[in-house]
Amino acid sequence: MLKAKEVSEAISGYIIRGDPETLFCSVSTDSRNIKGGELFFALKGERHDGHLFIDDARRKGAKGAVINESMKDVVKGDDFVVIAVKDTLKALGDLSGWWRRRFDVKVIGITGSSGKTTTKEMLSKILSAEKNVLKSPGNYNNLIGLPLTLLNLRRFHEIAIVEMGMNRIGEIRRLTEIARPEIGIITNVGPAHLEGVGDIRGVLKAKTELIEEISEDGVVFINGDSELLSKEAERFGKNVIRFGKGSQNDIRIIEYKEDGFYGSSFSFLWKGKRYSFQLSVPGFFNIMNAVAASAVAIYLGMSEDVIKRKLKEYREVEGRFQRIYLKEDVLLINDTYNANPLSLKEALSFLNKIRSGRKLIIGLGDMLELGDYTEKAHREAGREVAKLKPDFFFAIGNFARYMIEGARDEGFKNVFLCSDHEEMAELIKKHLKKGSVVFLKASRRICLENVVKKIKEEWDEEDRNC
Repeated sequence: MLKAKEVSEAISGYIIRGDPETLFCSVSTDSRNIKGGELFFALKGERHDGHLFIDDARRKGAKGAVINESMKDVVKGDDFVVIAVKDTLKALGDLSGWWRRRFDVKVIGITGSSGKTTTKEMLSKILSAEKNVLKSPGNYNNLIGLPLTLLNLRRFHEIAIVEMGMNRIGEIRRLTEIARPEIGIITNVGPAHLEGVGDIRGVLKAKTELIEEISEDGVVFINGDSELLSKEAERFGKNVIRFGKGSQNDIRIIEYKEDGFYGSSFSFLWKGKRYSFQLSVPGFFNIMNAVAASAVAIYLGMSEDVIKRKLKEYREVEGRFQRIYLKEDVLLINDTYNANPLSLKEALSFLNKIRSGRKLIIGLGDMLELGDYTEKAHREAGREVAKLKPDFFFAIGNFARYMIEGARDEGFKNVFLCSDHEEMAELIKKHLKKGSVVFLKASRRICLENVVKKIKEEWDEEDRNC
């Protein structure tokens, strides 16, 4: 429970209406989810201003609201607590940071251009075998989602695992300031969110804010195969542990095997000891995620046997290289949750290695937030697809024409521009044959999962685990 007086002090605000002794059961930033007893934070975003929904929140049972002081005349109702601040988004973070400091809990912060959610889910599955774990739900990795996650901390929690995403310089610094992690993970650094940071150097600067801001006795596990990341990490003089294939790594992958679409296995050396694990999910990118997760679990004292069991039990997150088996031995790979040049390159590389003569159909949508790199990235994506020589390539979105042109530059002819989800789904279904592999990927806002649903409606998903 949160008391109005405590909240106002924690966020450097002041109560302009209501009883300072009022208790709130939780915090909400969405009036649609109000159930009763919450403190509503009126956040102003690009599309909506939360101040316009304060009355709605009050009618649904919220007991109070945090508002920008410039809007203090918009709230009605004498029994409703109103706390004014200069910036409601900052106030949400301040409250979360204050709440986090009340608990003796170990916080793990995970960032990277790809693999954050998978690494989080793997690590949570391992640690939950013996500990009470709080983790970011879904993709709660920004200046709203991370604070809301930490505000769910309770006395019984022993570990909190949070994702840290960014669109611009300074965001991970702020997230680290709020969460105060003792352990950090940087999965990789690649061309993502360039619109807000300019170039790969900007991404590097943004991601390594986790290293810069972590406490002096903290530790950060990083992808040591990235020369750029490794070199930048040295600047901060913090405890950094590198993992990867290269001999320069503290945790060195010495052997790995990919069993097509069905899984993989790997071994690494750390401090002279060999660790070996199996995965039921495919791809070297998942091996790297698993190395990061298992290394942190070992660091925290988890037994090798528990890690082995839990990694083998792990199944992919929906929309993240998710395997869906359909009739006629058709495999639909749903990778529609997000996309950037790095994650696309990793996925295409894997498809190239394990295609094994199966008919391959690729459907891609826009990769967003790439700024000046947008056209080049999409042309390059088209060229990379063409090099795979799939049977068909379908593209959709505002930047699809660049992918089409890139593929044609490589001499690829079976490429088609789709006007909407319906057309893409119908074209794919038209060309499906027994044993086909369909790969779909795009940035989240393209909603390419709608194509997944339309294909599944006709091709009947089988109840099959692998």
